[in-house]
Amino acid sequence: MPSVKILKNGKGEQENFKTSHLVKSVVCSALFAIVFLLIGAAVFQFFGISQKYIPVTAKIILLLSAFSGGICSGLMRKNNGYMFGAVTGLLYALLLLAISILSKMYDSSLLSTFLSVFLCVLSGAIGGILGINIKSKKKRKRNP
Repeated sequence: MPSVKILKNGKGEQENFKTSHLVKSVVCSALFAIVFLLIGAAVFQFFGISQKYIPVTAKIILLLSAFSGGICSGLMRKNNGYMFGAVTGLLYALLLLAISILSKMYDSSLLSTFLSVFLCVLSGAIGGILGINIKSKKKRKRNP
């Protein structure tokens, strides 16, 4: 995958921007979505929860998946976890939007779509911040 030197890290040095990190993060989001969907389906099936809660559960799974992708993105970076997490959330939301349009299952309003994309970006950014902090905490434990 190509890498472009465009970002300045905290020390004023340029840092490589690898698109492979974003691809891996979006794939991580998709894999977490599958896991969360299977767990959600099992919960609905075994506990007899009403189907009226499916849309809320789907939104929660969407946000948890973007958050998980943001964490994966943050773990792959040295800094700027919020930015790469946000981009991961955006790409994940756009991927799902493209899939829903292509499968002709898109029936949401424009406001709902923008809200979902915004929340994915936000949860991805929060996940990216957490991923950077997890990584730096592990590094501090190894090097006292």
